Amino acid sequence: GGWVTVGAARGWARGWRRWVVRRATGGRERGRGMAGWRVRGRSRRRGARKGDGQRCGSRERTRSGQGTRRAGAAGSTRHRAGRRPGGGATRPPVADLLKGASMLLLPIVSSAGVLGFFVCTRNVAHRPFDAYDVEIGMEFANRASIFVESARQYSRERATALTLQRSLLPTGLSAPSPVEVHHRYLPGSRRIEVGGDWYESIALPGARVALVVGDVAGHGVKAAVTMGRLRTAIHTLAGLELPPAEALERLDALMATLGEREPHFATCAYVVYDAVSGQCEVASAGHLPPLLAPPGADSEYLPVPPAPPLGVGGDGPITTREFTVEDGTLLFLYTDGLVENRARDIDDGLARLLATFGPGASARPLEDLCQAALDGVYDDQHRDDIAMLVARLARIPADHHATWELPAEPAAVRRARGLVRDRLARWDLDELTHTTMLLVSELVTNAIAHAGGRVKLRLVREGGLVCEVYDSSDGHPRIRLHDDEDDMLESGRGLHVVGRLAKRWGVRRTAGGKVVWCEQELP
Repeated sequence: GGWVTVGAARGWARGWRRWVVRRATGGRERGRGMAGWRVRGRSRRRGARKGDGQRCGSRERTRSGQGTRRAGAAGSTRHRAGRRPGGGATRPPVADLLKGASMLLLPIVSSAGVLGFFVCTRNVAHRPFDAYDVEIGMEFANRASIFVESARQYSRERATALTLQRSLLPTGLSAPSPVEVHHRYLPGSRRIEVGGDWYESIALPGARVALVVGDVAGHGVKAAVTMGRLRTAIHTLAGLELPPAEALERLDALMATLGEREPHFATCAYVVYDAVSGQCEVASAGHLPPLLAPPGADSEYLPVPPAPPLGVGGDGPITTREFTVEDGTLLFLYTDGLVENRARDIDDGLARLLATFGPGASARPLEDLCQAALDGVYDDQHRDDIAMLVARLARIPADHHATWELPAEPAAVRRARGLVRDRLARWDLDELTHTTMLLVSELVTNAIAHAGGRVKLRLVREGGLVCEVYDSSDGHPRIRLHDDEDDMLESGRGLHVVGRLAKRWGVRRTAGGKVVWCEQELP
């Protein structure tokens, strides 16, 4: 016995007839016709005469209510002969192979309809199917329909779960052009493709990039869903250009809210790299320390100020460490599944990882380094999820950015326009000269009028043309709404102009104040 799908039910009879012919001819089927075979009174042989069908004949006997059929035929004497009239060998009659055969057709039915059939046959050496066989067979078919429907439901649910899980992982990593980023993700279970670990590389305005690796406690879909929420929050916080420590504090508040429904926590390491100055800002919430491998020097783990995991709560605030790196330095972020398991102490794993990023590692391809870090981990059947992110940090070319210090006086606005005009001429960006001069005038004027103190102007050509104005005030500028058009002419129109002319603009806080920036697309 066996079963076939509905789509194949029609082809079953055709396949059965071919099998019978192959048995009858020893595998030497000739021609398209099948002499002596008759189905529902119609001969399948080309050119068969009416009398041939009567001579070959078929005799069917169906037991009413039992679903069984017995088929037999008395073959023609000319087909029983061992030789054809021309002297060639003839086929044995097909009817002899089916003489006395009993057949049972059992439908596999579910709520969705007929899923297929079980086809059972018995030759003449066995007794024909009876009502008891039909009852047992239908019970078997009913159980099979339950199993088939359960398998189909499981396949649908698994496909939905995999689609959800895959959508939670980043589809692309972005970074400034001189920064090379590579990642690896290895789930802890073969049954689930995504767990609670995640990674991010988010390009920020002004040739900056946010590098993030995190780990939600637990496994399975629940951890993956929490991870997806944290990833969405990270993108939002990165867009607001919050410092790493403040971004992690916001995540901690989110985890505390999520923990009211179901207690859980997460760890996270957050790094922001400025490809203009080469400065890094690092903050960590209960995560393992990032690994830094400078070119021509020994690698080391960064002593980041400790802080409790997200969602646990704690008295001390999360703090940021700032430092400057040289070009070609490797920054490696990872989760604990890479260095810790049930049979190995975490200190041994950290020592092994430090040796992997030993002297000469900064010159190796990032793909090879990730593979070397995973050596010996693939075969571990009891491992945790693993996420890693490695970046080769480098500054943008010196002629792709310019910085000027301006005094806090009205004459500085005119000087700023002249500096910008000359720089854009050197970069062959004359098309943007007029718009950029107007944007710089508005931003520098606002900084001098509302912040006081010296102002720094920075122009960056990386992915777009970014104009940044630094001042010593921590007040956040905002667009003012004016009911009186005369009042609008006097003040408050600067950010309106910036919003109309620039592709995007924003504000970020610094240790000494704030930065107001705007970006234009390059022609």
